[in-house]
Amino acid sequence: MAPSQSTYRTEVQVFVFMTLHYPSADNAEALAHGMAEMRGWMESHPGCLGVEPPLLTEDGTCLVGFSRWESKEAFLATGVDLDALGETPSCELRPRQPYFLTPSSNGST
Repeated sequence: MAPSQSTYRTEVQVFVFMTLHYPSADNAEALAHGMAEMRGWMESHPGCLGVEPPLLTEDGTCLVGFSRWESKEAFLATGVDLDALGETPSCELRPRQPYFLTPSSNGST
């Protein structure tokens, strides 16, 4: 794709918060429902650019939460409990894996 055709805007610095969840088979739907509620809560905060519905891996073992923010500061201003992010809730099989993502410094793919 020629640069003039690209829809990617390199001047926009977006912060992404992504969390991997590993629900037990009997709790996957309940966890997805809870994540959908969290989506509404996140979207109500200033600086939130969007939250995807819970995404399920092809093998069905992992639910992925994915949200875009104007900045890491905007995300942190929500008051999300960062200490709880690495815990293993009772309905999950292993600790959550949170990721704070920013654009690559070189901007190439």
